[in-house]
Order: sequence, then structure tokens, then C-alpha cells
Amino acid sequence: MRVLLFKDAAERRERQDDYVSAFQGAFPGANVQCVPVLSIGPTAGSEAVLVAELEEMGTQDLLALTSQHAAAAVSRAVASSERARTAVESAGADGRVFAVGAKTAQSLPAGVLATGLSAGTGGVLAAHIASKARGEGASAQLGGRVLYPCGETRRPELETALAEADVEVVPVPVYASTQRSPEAIQADLDAALADIDSLSGLGSSRHGAEAAAAPGGVTRGSLLPAGAPAAAAAGMPRAATVLCFFSPRGAEAAFR
Repeated sequence: MRVLLFKDAAERRERQDDYVSAFQGAFPGANVQCVPVLSIGPTAGSEAVLVAELEEMGTQDLLALTSQHAAAAVSRAVASSERARTAVESAGADGRVFAVGAKTAQSLPAGVLATGLSAGTGGVLAAHIASKARGEGASAQLGGRVLYPCGETRRPELETALAEADVEVVPVPVYASTQRSPEAIQADLDAALADIDSLSGLGSSRHGAEAAAAPGGVTRGSLLPAGAPAAAAAGMPRAATVLCFFSPRGAEAAFR
């Protein structure tokens, strides 16, 4: 089986990509490659802004992280400021650092404890934080603001849900995604498809935009829930060549 994942390759950041693991586990010997479509990196000047916000964290303030890119930005920030490190470590020790996903929590600085959600979205995290802020269950009330390192482009659920719960949110954009040049994508794609004659497309999204972007000569495959690597590996013929798309931009870039 040949599998091309049109996404940012997590293993290039020294962590094995979940989709790579799923396909290789289901099909031993499968040739699974990532063709990065987007380049993700820190935004200009964001580290100084984040350091300043972390240094001013109060004893009731929370830190919310929904991305390992955001957690990595926190790691860089505390490495340059002992005051910021002290504030973040104190917040972690008090149960005021929240992270969605194990990889996000693992990207935090060493020694920083995080209340982790094994899976979920910004909306799920917002509901969890709102319950803490209201002092529900056994939780002590946390009445401060929520510092939210995030991407320049992001889903609105966390900010919207916390605003509706009357919890102050301070978004701090610390990273951005930009599309790689068509030439760079084409070079990677040409190398990956050099010996392939026929293609089948597998969309991996909550929406159909990825499959719609594929040209007429490519078979559209299944639409899967976002973040479902196990489902992606299920039912695939062993001789197939499979393309997995994770955004409409990925599909458009691949077939331009």
C-alpha cells in the first residue's frame, strides 16, 4: 500500500504522526509519506508578547492550550524569562494549566503540570474551564482571566463559549500557517508519485470540500470524522494508492 498524507508531518517535529502509525500498524510494510502543504511557524514578535502576558499572570489566571504549537511557544517563552517560568510552573502546580491532547501537554516545558483532556475541541475545553471558574463539583473557584496562546487563524469555539460564560479570554496569537509554494509542493508530489499510474482519493474531514477539490480522474473515497486515524486505515485494499487530505487547501494544492 502507498499512502500520501497531505498535511504537516508531525514526525518532522520528532513525534510520530498518528495517521502514519495507524496505516503502518494496519498494513505492515506500507509506504506512508507526508506531503506537507502548510508551513507552520511562530509569528513575528509573538514571543515577546507572550512573555509579557505570562509574566503578568495572576494567581487566579488560567492558561489554555489547544495546540502543540501553542505549547511549544510557551516553552520558548519560559526559556527566555525566569519570571514567566515561575508563573507558568505555579499555575501548573495549582491546576490552572489546561491542555487538549497528550501531545499538547508533552510540548509544555519540563516540570509544568497540565490538567489534560485526552481528546476534544476548544469548545470541550471551554466547558471544562467554565465549570472550574464556577466552582462546580470539587473544584475551587478560579476567577481570573484565561490566557490563550493560539494560532492567527483558529476556530472560535473556545473564545465564544468562555465569553458566554462571562469568563475573560486573552487570545495571544503565537503561530501561523502559510501555504508552501506550489513549486515546493509539486516537487514533493512528483517524487512521491513517480511510479504511480492510478490514484484513489480518501477525504479525511467533517466536510466534503476536500473530495470536491479532486479532479474528475481521481476516485473520491470516504469522508471520515476529523482526527480518525484508525478509521482511515480500516477497509483499505492492500494494493491501493491512497491520498488523505486534511483541508480543502491541501486538495487544491495537490491537484492544481
